[in-house]
Amino acid sequence: MKHVLAGARVPQAAWVTDLSRLKLPYLRDCFNRSTSTERVQLAPSSLSSGYEAALAHGLGWADDDGRYPWAAWEAGWVGKGAAWVSLCHWSLGQSHATLLPLGDLCLSEHEARALFETMAPYFLEDNITLRYDRPDRWLAQGDCFSRCASVSMERACRHVHNASTLVSLQPPVLQRLQSEMQMLLYQHPINEHRHSQGLAVVNAFHVSGCGVWEGVGTLCPQPQVSPTQHALAAAVNANDHSAWLSAWQALDETVFKEALGLLDDGHAVDFYWAGDDDYVVTKVDPKAPSRWRFWRRAPHFQTLFLAPNDRTSST
Repeated sequence: MKHVLAGARVPQAAWVTDLSRLKLPYLRDCFNRSTSTERVQLAPSSLSSGYEAALAHGLGWADDDGRYPWAAWEAGWVGKGAAWVSLCHWSLGQSHATLLPLGDLCLSEHEARALFETMAPYFLEDNITLRYDRPDRWLAQGDCFSRCASVSMERACRHVHNASTLVSLQPPVLQRLQSEMQMLLYQHPINEHRHSQGLAVVNAFHVSGCGVWEGVGTLCPQPQVSPTQHALAAAVNANDHSAWLSAWQALDETVFKEALGLLDDGHAVDFYWAGDDDYVVTKVDPKAPSRWRFWRRAPHFQTLFLAPNDRTSST
């Protein structure tokens, strides 16, 4: 069994110190059986988030930064080029671009579907089929996504990027579509209404999760992403210290308690602690009962959960 936890590693030392003071009995018991810990640092120019790299590792995928086929994998499409298309608001400067977080758009179901109906025919003209998934994300299928690199949505929202670099990642057909959609959206009734309400307008789309999934990642045990884990990542995105600690307490009563039961039944468990720019893998041995390891020192929370804040360049 593999568990991948986004938002587990943070750069705030005070958060990790407070975490180490929580009881978390099931997490600590899992640590007492751990046999190895490995940290993987992403390059400063990485297009993927630490969570995406960790999940790809857990799935047994080859390292292919910016080309992990998340859209095709999630949709179950084997051998097809696919991507996620997300409505967004880009704030463009002379040399850099900032993506407004999706939650800040407050896009309603009605608005998203209206924009989808307007935009989908233009994509279809370029042999790209759009499928409505949810207001902030649509599924796209087309050959142009087969080897298209992209910046993950999480990374695009959290970092300032070089605008020309982002554009150059996309094939010509997507660059042209981006220009067409910007003109189409400029005077769209939905945007005129949003502007009158003082809301950010939708002025572009962001492509992520591009690639072709070859079916790898279904034969080995699937990495688990607990619903409780989303609270952990959400707390980091909101910079909410208390919510982050509460999420760990909830994880202890769910994910780690279940993991301990699996260990007792003789199953191996791997934990992937993901940060923004790195992740740590902890392997836990089911053949090492914690009662035999009381001599081991307490888990080093700083090593596992404190992420260095050393990003020196942008995409």
